[in-house]
Amino acid sequence: MKIGEFARLGGVSIRTLRHYDEIALLKPERTDPESGYRHYGAAQLLTLRRLLALRDVGFCLEQCQVLIQGRVDLQTALLAQRLEIQNHIQVQTERLARLDAWVSQKGAHMTQFDIYIQTIPTLRMASLRDLKLVKRTPEGGQDITAMWEALWAAVPNSKRETGTTLIWHDSGDSEYPEPELLHPLPEGASVPAPLIARELPEIARAAKLSYRGHYADQGMTDAFAAIHHFGEDSLHPAREAVRQVFKGAAGDADNIFLIELQLPVS
Repeated sequence: MKIGEFARLGGVSIRTLRHYDEIALLKPERTDPESGYRHYGAAQLLTLRRLLALRDVGFCLEQCQVLIQGRVDLQTALLAQRLEIQNHIQVQTERLARLDAWVSQKGAHMTQFDIYIQTIPTLRMASLRDLKLVKRTPEGGQDITAMWEALWAAVPNSKRETGTTLIWHDSGDSEYPEPELLHPLPEGASVPAPLIARELPEIARAAKLSYRGHYADQGMTDAFAAIHHFGEDSLHPAREAVRQVFKGAAGDADNIFLIELQLPVS
């Protein structure tokens, strides 16, 4: 059949068929040497329809050519494409969630703190969680200076090394959360007293934001408020306590840090 009829039956334009011919994706069954007219066979409609089906689920022309020629297993390619689409949907869903959080705040916080989603792997840590080192303050807070000093004494470089983590755990029977300090523990390394070995499980989806300042100043309070607000959204509800990860001193001042907040979300 001539190219016009083949195009009509296949639901594509003549221009598209000419392009497919030029790139050797779908060549006509024969081309008249005198007129140059392209002629297609009825069986080629099946090839065209498979090509269009592949294009419809996101395969590019180069991928279609490989698949139609049978150089790659079709089922394997379909499963890989399905996974890619799923990942794309997740990325776009998370992007929409961040946009909604920004809109709900009328631009507040989200302009100061960029929140994004990442996976955090399992971490082997040295842990310090001792309430005897925690003091109640007259303002109703908790002073964990003694905990920091115990960590710095046990791991002298922890103040400037990246990875030291502070987690405020819900104690359940107390209005005061329980602080835990952790420091990365290399494979095979011994655990310095009074710390103990602990494994922080992988977080499949963690909302993260970065902050530069003191770990207990107003800016840190604002950062916590921003990430907790993000975790209150039904699209990505919080599952656990926030991890406050210290990335090292931000300059010459020992009390100014680069800090990353990590909130496990669903």
